[in-house]
Amino acid sequence: MPEDIAAQVPMDLLAIVKRATERDRSSRYQDASEFAADLRLFLGRRLVKTVPVTAAVSHEGVYARPGLYELAFSYRDIPAECDFLLDVFARAKGGGRPVSFLDIAAGPAVHGREFARRGLACTALDNSAEMVSYGVSQAGRLGIPLEYVKADMASFALGRRFALAACMLDSLSYLHTNQAVLIHLKAVADVLEDGGIYVVELAHPAELFRRGPFTRSTWEIEDESGLLEVAWRPVEATFDTVSQCMQFDVVMKHTTRDGVVEELRDASLQRLFGWNEIEALVLASGCFEITHVYGALRADAGLGGGAWRMIPVLRKLS
Repeated sequence: MPEDIAAQVPMDLLAIVKRATERDRSSRYQDASEFAADLRLFLGRRLVKTVPVTAAVSHEGVYARPGLYELAFSYRDIPAECDFLLDVFARAKGGGRPVSFLDIAAGPAVHGREFARRGLACTALDNSAEMVSYGVSQAGRLGIPLEYVKADMASFALGRRFALAACMLDSLSYLHTNQAVLIHLKAVADVLEDGGIYVVELAHPAELFRRGPFTRSTWEIEDESGLLEVAWRPVEATFDTVSQCMQFDVVMKHTTRDGVVEELRDASLQRLFGWNEIEALVLASGCFEITHVYGALRADAGLGGGAWRMIPVLRKLS
């Protein structure tokens, strides 16, 4: 690279280019996901207006198998979680029950399906075609009226409004920059009724300060199809103290009753949020106010001792 051009290029970007073009193949990035992870870390430090804002999800292998993904998280009590969402809605609104629900970054849409089963008008949203197809198929099989829209959680428009929306399973962590989060909050506000409620489930801030993790990184689930072993591990060496992003490696190993083994491997970069920055981002959005914050999927759980999640409840400003 000519010196006059190199002088105008940030040192971090030069380091990425240098590694990508090393003469020795073993010194280069070993695959596209590794290269992309470093580029996302670089971009995450800047608000780059020329780059389209999208959710940086790269769990293609896992999301391509939505049935296994749903099985992996089937240890969660979805009816109880939906009860929690209804409870915090009533608390934030001073009573009442929502008639409509938007499931954001829905994956298999288990919350949307449960609420649709209870009679709410439900829409799910995800950018994975496989997840959308699976969610629609499962809802149809159960006779549940669920609408499922393929769209990016970072920026979307639906042309209708909802009383309640939720983004579960720390999916906001795929928005790596403040700009992306602010655009996302504006998109959510645009599809909520005035006074509508948005519930966001995030990792506990202690994980950001390396005093966790509070969520388990390995577990097993067994059903009639066989045994699923899951590892969803943070790669500590990849933690970037500026962007607060870290790579998570995922392995899912499914062994059927007949002994057939299928193993899925992939990775993605995820952001860890602190409480102060969540407060600041919500304030900066100009769209919401925080009414409550919970430390678990229980209405009696605060953010202090014993908490394992950070769950702010946002109310749309009129």
